[in-house]
Amino acid sequence: MLSITGEQAHHAARVKRVVTGDVVDVLDGQGSIARCRVTETGKVRGEMVISLSVERLETAPAPSPWVHVASATPKADRASWMIEQLAQVGCAAWSPLHTQRGVVEPGETKVERLHRISTESAKQCGRPWLMQIVEPLTLKQALSRAGVTVLLADETGRPAAEVAKLGGGQGGRPAKFLVLVGPEGGWTPQELELADGAPGGPVARVALGPHVQRIETAAVVAAALLMQFAGR
Repeated sequence: MLSITGEQAHHAARVKRVVTGDVVDVLDGQGSIARCRVTETGKVRGEMVISLSVERLETAPAPSPWVHVASATPKADRASWMIEQLAQVGCAAWSPLHTQRGVVEPGETKVERLHRISTESAKQCGRPWLMQIVEPLTLKQALSRAGVTVLLADETGRPAAEVAKLGGGQGGRPAKFLVLVGPEGGWTPQELELADGAPGGPVARVALGPHVQRIETAAVVAAALLMQFAGR
C-alpha cells in the first residue's frame, strides 16, 4: 500500500480528477515506476490523502544517452521555459554555467523554482528519471570534467550528427555528454582559448544551426540533437 499526501495528492485529486478505482503510475524520480490502483481519496486532518494499492513495480533504465547541459542562465521566465523543455526532451541534468558575458546569476529562490519546474515537467511527460538541477560550474570546472564528452556550442563547430559519435557508449554503456552553452553575447576569445587548451585536449565544438539562438533555444536544441544522433 502507498499513501500520497500534500501538494502531489491535491494535484492528483483536484486537477487530474483521480478517483477511487483509477489506475495511476507513481514515480520516484529515480527510475522506479509503481502501477497502482486508487483505493481511497479524502482528507485527513484537513490534508488531502490518496491511498493506493500497488499492482506492479518496474525499474526504467537510466537516460541514454546521458546529456548534461551547462548553460548561462536566461533572464526571467525564459529560464523556467528552458528547464521545462529540457526535461521533456529527456535531458539528464542542467547546471548554471558562469561565463564572462553572462548577466544572470541564479539565486537560491530561483534554483528552488527550477527544481519544482523539473518535477512538474517530469509528471507532465511521464519520465521516470527526474532531470537534476545541479551545482553551478565555472568554464574551467566544466572543461575538466572526467567521464564525459565535453562539447562547446559554437557556430564554428561541426554538425551535431558528427560530434555525437564522440560520446563513446561502447560495451553497453550509454554515451555521456556535457554540452556547454554560452551567453547571448557569445564566448569571449579567452574562453575559446581555454576550451582549446582543456586538460584532455581541445574541446569539440558543435554547431546548432544556421541562425543565432537565444540561450534557452540553444540548450534545448543541443540536448535534442545529441539524444537523437547518439542513438537514443
